[in-house]
Amino acid sequence: MNENNEEFNPLLLHTEIRWLSNGACLSWFFQLFDSVLQFFKEDDASLTENLRIRKADVAYLADLYFLFKEVYKQLLTEDLNLIKTKSVISAFMSKLLLFKQSEKDGQVSDADVEVYRDHLQALHNDFARRFEDILSMAIPDWVINPFTNVEDEETSLQIELLDLQSNAELKPRLAEDYLAAKTNSRPVS
Repeated sequence: MNENNEEFNPLLLHTEIRWLSNGACLSWFFQLFDSVLQFFKEDDASLTENLRIRKADVAYLADLYFLFKEVYKQLLTEDLNLIKTKSVISAFMSKLLLFKQSEKDGQVSDADVEVYRDHLQALHNDFARRFEDILSMAIPDWVINPFTNVEDEETSLQIELLDLQSNAELKPRLAEDYLAAKTNSRPVS
């Protein structure tokens, strides 16, 4: 039974993060943190002290949930495909490692920083395991740019790509689509 709980806990964590980050409640809570402390100070001194001690944790989680929200938005686009999915997941995982390596700002204890770094590494490892198939997917250059050099491809694919590259009617349309994709708008047909 314990194995099952260990297996599903990260999945539940990802689900909870999705719902929490969707509302950005931790960011709002952190923005109002001092007001919340002041509010509870008169009613419950022990709660106020516990919250004060956890301020760095709230800030860390608010930042982390913001990252999750950004990834979630990027994965909800209409034109999502495997290439974009790989890019989004890979960028997110790189950001986790970047934040793990970042120097502390002086307001957080060394022990807290170590906990956050361990957590970021665990998240990175979990994402690497969950998205291993997408992250290991090799994307040939010609998929993104059909006008690239095709000499290293098999002959039948070279023939198809050479036909595509030589098509005078198709070149302007592909350039238009490429430009539209760069500016995030579609050309008017």
